[in-house]
Amino acid sequence: MKNRADVVIVGGGINGCSLAYQLAKKGLEVVLLEKNYIASGATGRCGAGIRQQWSTKENVKLAMESVKIFERLSREFGDIGFRQGGYLIAIHDDNEMKQAEKNVEMQRSLGLKVSIIDSDEIIKIVPILDVEGMHAIGATFCPTDGHADPFKTTFAYAREAVKNGAEILTHTEVKAISKNNGRINSVKTDNGEIKTSFVVDAAGVWSKEIARMAGIEIPNVPYRKEILVTERIKPLFKAMVISFKDGIYFSQQDEGQILGGIPNPHERKGYLTMPTFSFLTHMAKTLTRYAPSLSYIRVLRHWTGFYDVSPDARPIIGEDPRVKGFIHCHGFSGHGFML
Repeated sequence: MKNRADVVIVGGGINGCSLAYQLAKKGLEVVLLEKNYIASGATGRCGAGIRQQWSTKENVKLAMESVKIFERLSREFGDIGFRQGGYLIAIHDDNEMKQAEKNVEMQRSLGLKVSIIDSDEIIKIVPILDVEGMHAIGATFCPTDGHADPFKTTFAYAREAVKNGAEILTHTEVKAISKNNGRINSVKTDNGEIKTSFVVDAAGVWSKEIARMAGIEIPNVPYRKEILVTERIKPLFKAMVISFKDGIYFSQQDEGQILGGIPNPHERKGYLTMPTFSFLTHMAKTLTRYAPSLSYIRVLRHWTGFYDVSPDARPIIGEDPRVKGFIHCHGFSGHGFML
């Protein structure tokens, strides 16, 4: 382990590893610390969807740039499981339609290829959907939205970061962060101390604990989310289906599994990792209402992940004004992989 670095990054998820790659590529001495293994936190437990359909210009622009990055990574890094099957976002009532029309107009003004589609077009894109059962009067669809493999993508970033000189230490836990005259001085781990002037807190739902080591309180709250994946079935559709009203999202993976999630009506804040039967029941009822033909498939796995949620659901990024050299990179509120 190096005893000195220009930058120490805490967290081995997509944000930590991508930042390690970018900084190492610029010639900085980078050490990344991960207390478990790469992509062991929210990154490895996410649905890994990538959408550009947002209601604010800032997020649309950011997401469009993210898609360009995923396209470039596929060329430069090799297979990261990136595919663009589109996002189909259900519209359930007149109020949602008015908002969709407003969103689409704004998104198109930024150059995004997106449209409002009717019931017939919904069925053409995702033939298994029961438009009446899902209570939809239409949908928005962007064909360049998609999905990537969170493990392949994060591992690729980590691999390329190391090639460019970064040191990545897994199973290494941060124990303390020291300061001198209000500036970061070093990071102490269970394997030794690293002198540095900059610490990047990219620890996801554990970012609060890392910040606290530097004497900083941040307002983020962890929320548990649950996901399931089914057995493999024949290819049926390529788009990600999502409903903001019902909270459900699901897609078919390249290997044939259906992967999806929905908010648990009995969800609680905190770090509880045990999956629940109430989620399975709620997900099964809603999924089969949307796609009755999926009622016969079997669930293979069911797991939990966490959203690191900021007060306004937007990421907190940048140097903390209270401690020089402490850089925030957290609070992505469930959108860290896609943005």
